[in-house]
Amino acid sequence: MFRDRIATTTLIIALGTLGLSIDAESTQILEPVTVSDVVVTATRMPTAVEKVGSSISIINDEQIRHAGYRYVAQALRNIPSLSVTQLGGSGQVTSVFMRGTNSNHTLLLVDGMELGDPSSVNGAFNYAHLTTAGVEKIEILRGPQSTLYGSGAIGGVINMMTKPGRGVPRLDSWLEMGSHQSMDVGARLSGEVGKLAFSAMAAGYSTDGESVTAERLRAGAASEPDAYENLTSILRLDYQPTPYGRLTASARYIETDTDLDPIAEDPNAFEATQQYFGRVAVRALLFDGRHETTVALAHSHHDRDNIDRPDEQSVTTSSIFDSGDRNKVEWVNDLYLHADHIFKLGLELESERYTDLQHANFGSGFIISGASKADAVTRALYLQDQFSMFDGLFGTVGIRIDDHDQFKPELTFRFAPVYHFRGSNTRLKGSIGTGFRAPSLFELFGSSFNSLGGIGAGNPNLNPERSQSWEFGIDQGFYGGKMSLGATYFESEVEDLVVVVFSGFNSNTANLKEAKLRGVEATMTFVPRAAWMLEAAYSYTRAEDSENGLDLLRRPKHKINLQFQAKPWSQATVDARMVYVGKSTDVTFSTGQIVKRGGYSVVDVSGQHELSSQLRLTFHLENIFDRRYEVADGFRGPGRSGRLGLQTSF
Repeated sequence: MFRDRIATTTLIIALGTLGLSIDAESTQILEPVTVSDVVVTATRMPTAVEKVGSSISIINDEQIRHAGYRYVAQALRNIPSLSVTQLGGSGQVTSVFMRGTNSNHTLLLVDGMELGDPSSVNGAFNYAHLTTAGVEKIEILRGPQSTLYGSGAIGGVINMMTKPGRGVPRLDSWLEMGSHQSMDVGARLSGEVGKLAFSAMAAGYSTDGESVTAERLRAGAASEPDAYENLTSILRLDYQPTPYGRLTASARYIETDTDLDPIAEDPNAFEATQQYFGRVAVRALLFDGRHETTVALAHSHHDRDNIDRPDEQSVTTSSIFDSGDRNKVEWVNDLYLHADHIFKLGLELESERYTDLQHANFGSGFIISGASKADAVTRALYLQDQFSMFDGLFGTVGIRIDDHDQFKPELTFRFAPVYHFRGSNTRLKGSIGTGFRAPSLFELFGSSFNSLGGIGAGNPNLNPERSQSWEFGIDQGFYGGKMSLGATYFESEVEDLVVVVFSGFNSNTANLKEAKLRGVEATMTFVPRAAWMLEAAYSYTRAEDSENGLDLLRRPKHKINLQFQAKPWSQATVDARMVYVGKSTDVTFSTGQIVKRGGYSVVDVSGQHELSSQLRLTFHLENIFDRRYEVADGFRGPGRSGRLGLQTSF
């Protein structure tokens, strides 16, 4: 059983490391900067938040632990202008819409690796299987970032960073159990030995789950739980042989098994996935520190098997096998040639490939089979100037050229200044820039069948999607930094959106739509005393089709987030969160018609108590008022659930 493998794998790590003794002297090596007031994503180097002109949010490991976020998507739904849509409970397809852009317009990175699946239909990443285990910090950078990150960053970039090894070797482990027979177990061994820092982790999660299908669509059928299982392993190594050189290697493996409901209460449909990612980077300081150069190699692989067997509701047998690979070589150079300017010059070479095999037997001799495969290569060159002037003016200006072998070269730029009035603790920030997204390999060359027996085909004549965006904001601090207020207005236009066009039962892809996006983000943070914090955020997002003014699907106009953290006594913390998601348009589950869906709100509460310096008790309650809602039409949001756990450190 998959669940047995989860328990066995993590137990072996835990028991094996309890008897481990390390006598070598541990020495401190150069650590990556990960404190909350320093970010990396905005400039691709450690930069103080006050010097960043882009809108950026940070979720650190302490916030993840206090809030009990098991999945990255749970943490992201508390970020302004991010709409997270999960089609049911654990393991179900999960999409992120940033500032009203499409779900395939946000680039996701982990330790510098792109996690996007080249074999997915529209190139969007499925966040369902991405856990927070081993994560030290998540940076969410909003607005177009193609100048530094290339295709797929029209909406922004989400960058996850794995915890490195630090200090004396130690073992951390955890075990949580709760509703729906859920179990979350894991162990992490980390530390430093000589010039090597290491971190190795294995974590498993399994649950019997809840039914994905909304009750109104069951037509009297009994509720059928949709189970989910996830095994995640992470390894990070940092080796610094000299003060002027560093080698970093990181790897991540994810294996999952998910019950699906492609039709209401389908008992025999499931998806099995395997994903692994690896990256090696070598960094060196040259010419007395005036030149920092980094060479990195990365590889990712995705396998997705989607199986649906006959049952009482359908005689159809179908199987879809998708596989995708991405290889990337980077050469980045930071030049410290002037006190007020840091120049960054980068070169990239990326190749991606996918294969797809499909077979469906609809009964009565009606059989469809198909296969497709494709590959593409992209070369890129970018230049950025990170400037600092007049003891208050900071920012970046950059330009990039991407040469995708299916299109003409794409030129993008970005200018993001910020001015800090130190006397009043006021920051004025803004940015203007362009972005683009190359159509996915499937959108260009793919083929597929649908439940009606029709064929969907890609279009090799597609153009890239292009965007123009700007934003302006102000951040103001009060009471010696105990309170901060922020507000940002943004606008964006996206041209040549790729859509699916139907002709009878068949379909193909085309550049037909243009979208206009605009909105406001307002935030407030209040820390009246140590270990007490109140955060509030309101987002207004208008995402509409430029031709007819209709709202884009699954983009709620209004969103409110409230979060309260407290330390009622020295050994305990409590975290309460509320998210309100407003009305939006959607496609009906059964007929495909456009409908308006009502909004919903969900309240979660988490807490922990330090039993000793090595033992911590945790609890988490989700949807405590058991609100009945649908995140997307026909897909039931998770009901009330809870779990208790223990965390240990040795």
